[in-house]
Amino acid sequence: MNHLILVRHGEAEAQSIAGRDAARNLTRYGRDSLHRAATWLASSEPKPGRIIASPYLRAQQTAKIVATAFGMADVIETDERLTPHSNFRLLFDIIEEMADVDSLIMISHNPLVSLAAVALCSNGGMRLQYPPGAFCKIQLQRSRQPAGILDWFVTPACFDGQSHSGNG
Repeated sequence: MNHLILVRHGEAEAQSIAGRDAARNLTRYGRDSLHRAATWLASSEPKPGRIIASPYLRAQQTAKIVATAFGMADVIETDERLTPHSNFRLLFDIIEEMADVDSLIMISHNPLVSLAAVALCSNGGMRLQYPPGAFCKIQLQRSRQPAGILDWFVTPACFDGQSHSGNG
């Protein structure tokens, strides 16, 4: 794999009606900002080989918006290893399994996405604020362990001039 785009799900409601974290929906702002970001992404990046998302509702909703922008709404994959409290080494396992794919989009949660981005792009000396709806692109380097170079990092504020602090 040459390119990895890590996406943190969009801004989500603080609590679901069911009271379960996995059932939290995106907010209106979360959906709207993701539409703008996904439109930009699809106009500036080639179509990814695969799109994989956490099974949590807010990540699935985010994946649908991103995949639709690329004309790939029917090919979203779900992977339990992308849940909020997963270990970023499991995310590395996914990267290894996708070695034959040129470009991959992964949609997950914090702290997983920020830990994975830092682990891929630094020796632990970098800190990264990863707000809801943020995207980063990492150029992966071939090595024994996944490693990469941060190509770009965008947040919803890049597309609408607003700053919101959403929930995990």
